Amino acid sequence: GAEQRRPAPDTLKSTLTLRDPPAGRWLRCDAANVRGNGSSAPVRVALTAVPTRGPSPGLVGGVVGVVALICGAAATCVYITLRQKRDRRRLHCAAGLQGLVAGEPGSLDPTLPADEQAELLPYEARWEFPREDLILGRQLGAGAFGVVMKAEARGIVDDEDISTVAVKMVKRGADDAYLRALASELKILVHLGRHLNVVNLLGACTGRIMERELLVIVEYCPYGNLHNYLLRHRDGFVDQVDPRTGRMDATRGAAQLAAAEAAARRARMLLSSGESAYSMGGGSQQGSGDSGTMTAVTYCPTGGNCTSGGSSYDSGGAAVPLSPLPTDDSSSSGGPQPLWRTLYRCDTRAPSRVLCTADLLSWAYQVACGMQYLAQRKVLHGDLAARNVLLARDGIVKICDFGLARSMYKSDTYKKKGDGPLPIKWMALESIRDRIFSTQSDVWSFGVVMWELFSLGATPYPGMQPSEEFYNKLLSGYRMEHPPYAPRTVYDLMSACWETDPRRRPTFETLASEIGELLDNSTRERFERLIAYEQQKGGVGGECDYLAMLGSPDYGALTSPEEHVYVNTPQAMEGSRPMAPEPNTSTNPDPQPSTDYLNMSRPSTPGTSQVSFC
Repeated sequence: GAEQRRPAPDTLKSTLTLRDPPAGRWLRCDAANVRGNGSSAPVRVALTAVPTRGPSPGLVGGVVGVVALICGAAATCVYITLRQKRDRRRLHCAAGLQGLVAGEPGSLDPTLPADEQAELLPYEARWEFPREDLILGRQLGAGAFGVVMKAEARGIVDDEDISTVAVKMVKRGADDAYLRALASELKILVHLGRHLNVVNLLGACTGRIMERELLVIVEYCPYGNLHNYLLRHRDGFVDQVDPRTGRMDATRGAAQLAAAEAAARRARMLLSSGESAYSMGGGSQQGSGDSGTMTAVTYCPTGGNCTSGGSSYDSGGAAVPLSPLPTDDSSSSGGPQPLWRTLYRCDTRAPSRVLCTADLLSWAYQVACGMQYLAQRKVLHGDLAARNVLLARDGIVKICDFGLARSMYKSDTYKKKGDGPLPIKWMALESIRDRIFSTQSDVWSFGVVMWELFSLGATPYPGMQPSEEFYNKLLSGYRMEHPPYAPRTVYDLMSACWETDPRRRPTFETLASEIGELLDNSTRERFERLIAYEQQKGGVGGECDYLAMLGSPDYGALTSPEEHVYVNTPQAMEGSRPMAPEPNTSTNPDPQPSTDYLNMSRPSTPGTSQVSFC
C-alpha cells in the first residue's frame, strides 16, 4: 500500500514500498485522477541494503572470549581451593593416622582408665612384624567393620619356623572410627602382657597405616567362638549334675564319655594319617585334626588389584571374601550383632567330641581367670559374651575383642548413625540406664556368659525382646531362671553377678576361686600351672607399665564425686590440647552425656525406669 502525506497544499506525494524488487529493471509510474493522467520518466531500480539491528560477529566473539576466560578463571580458583582443602584434609588425616601408632604418652591422665585414652598409649616397635613374612589365607570371621583372616607368619614365635596365626583388620572403605577402635585394641594388647585365657598379641603391621592398612596378629583359635561351638555340640551332651543333690558328680556318664573318647581317638588317627599335613604358601605344619590348604593373597584396603565387590585378589586370582560369613546363629542369635563384634567360625575338621558338665565348668573357670587378669591390669572388656570367647586346642578358652565396645560407644560415627545394635541382654542395669561401664558391669555380663554355657548356647532371656518393658522387669528384680545344666552353686554365683548394686557383686577373683573349687584338683592345678607358665613366657614388657599407672575401671572409682570431667576451654592457646580438666561441681556421676549415646535416651531422673529403646 502507499503511504500518503502532504508536504504542500498544492502537492501530493506518494511513497510505494516494493518487496523484493527486481534489481536492474526500469520502472515507470503512471498516475490518474479526476483532472487527468500522466506518466513519470522511467527509473532504473537500484537496491540498497538496509543494515539489520544486532551485534557484529566480532563483538559476539569478543564477548564469548571474555565469558570463557572468566569461567576458566573461576573453575581454576575452585579447583585450587578444593585441592588445597583436600590436601589439608589428607595431611590432617595422615597426622591422625600416624598418631594412632605413635600415641601421646605425655598426655595420659592417671585418673582415667585405659579404655578412655587408649589412643594415647604408645606403640612399641618390638611388636612390628615384617609384612613380607605374613601370608594371608582364608577368612575366619567378620563383623560390621572388621575381618579376621587365617594366615601363616614366618618366625613370629621363637621356637617355630612357621606359625598359624589370626590377623585382624578393618574392612576396605570403613570409617576412621573403626580403624581407631582397632588401633586402640592394639595399644591395649601391647601393654597388657600375656595370659593363658586371653587372645594374646603376636605382632602387628603398622607400616602402611597411612594407606589405612593396620594388621593386628593374634593367636589362632581353630574351634571358633564358644556360642557356635555349643550349638554344634549340644546333641549328646552328658549331664553330670545329680538331680537329687544339684551337685556335680564326675562319675555320671563316665562310660558314655569313655566310649565317645575312644571313638574320637580312632577318628583322629584316621584323619591324621591322610590329611594331617597341610601347606600354607610353601611351609607345612602338623595339625591335630586340622586340614585344608591356604593360598596367599594380598589385602588391599583402598584399591590396587582389589575389586569393589567385597573381595581381595592376588595376581593369581585367589579370592578372599571380605563380607560377613553366613553362620548358624540365626536360630538363637537374638538379632543383629553390635558393630564391633567379629564372629569367629570353626576352622577345623577334627571329629566332634562329646561335651559334659565338666567342660562347661572348665570354661567358666577359665573365663573367670582371664577376666580376673584383665581387672588386675585395669582393662575393661565392655562386651563379654560367649561369642567373644574363643576355643583353642586342649580345651583352652581365650577372651577376645575387649575394649572395642567402649571405643565404638564414644565414636561420633556410632552416635550419628543411631542404629547400631547393642548387647542389651548382656548389659548391666547401670550400663543401660546411666552409661556406666566398669569391672562390675563386666561381672554382670560374666553371669550371663555362665547362663549361656549351662544352657548350651541358648539365647539369654528367651522369648523377651530388649525393650523398655524388659528394662523395667530387670529393675523390679526379675532375673533369669536356673539353666537346665547348671549345678546349684553355679546358679547362685550367676545370681550374685546380677545384683542391682554393682558394689555387692562378687569380684572375678572370688568367682575364679569358687568355680575352681568345683573342679577336680588335677584339672585346677593343670590350669594354674599353664597360667603361670604363660605369664612367665611373656610378662609385661616395655620400658614402662603404663596400664598400672592409669585409673581403675572399678565402679567406685568411676562414680567418685572427686572425679574430673573434661570441658572445652575457650582460652586455650593455638597448638595446645583443646581439652582441660575442670572439677565436677555436680554430685551426679554422669555429667549429661549426649542423649543419643548408646542409641537410647537418658532418663530424666537417675534411678527411674524411663528408658527409651530405639
